[in-house]
Amino acid sequence: MTFGLAKRCKGISLVDLMVGLAIGLAAMLIILKVAVLFESRRRSSAGIADAQLNAASATLMIARELRIAGQGLGPASPYSPYKS
Repeated sequence: MTFGLAKRCKGISLVDLMVGLAIGLAAMLIILKVAVLFESRRRSSAGIADAQLNAASATLMIARELRIAGQGLGPASPYSPYKS
């Protein structure tokens, strides 16, 4: 009888392998889903930061253009101190 019991408890069965594979697949899917979620949030925050940087640089360029506007680049007005 002990011979039959020892032969029966030897190794891993197909069911054990399939359960292990199913658990591993579920864990891998959960990890992948979390990684995709973090990547999408990172891209979103990077896009917002880029938009803020573009808006700041555009505001600075417009402010500079407004400061230098009218400094002799157009037709001279009769009230201009730089008459020709």
